[in-house]
Amino acid sequence: MQSDNEKLEHSNANAAEIRHPLTEKDGELVAVMRTEAASSKGKLSGADARGSFDELMIKQLLLAGLYQFYMKMRQTI
Repeated sequence: MQSDNEKLEHSNANAAEIRHPLTEKDGELVAVMRTEAASSKGKLSGADARGSFDELMIKQLLLAGLYQFYMKMRQTI
């Protein structure tokens, strides 16, 4: 049986990774997201975590001023 690290290494083996520096605004949003996520880290997983994840992502979209854009894009899917 594979360990979690072995599974992660295998799943990342075929993935392309692109890194770029965060803008100042992105950095601020990431800091807020990390703070909000810290209180529930490790408490939920799988389908049970979906509601909390969605709520966190919507808050970030609102903070970034992108919620209306997100909703328009969702309607096209």
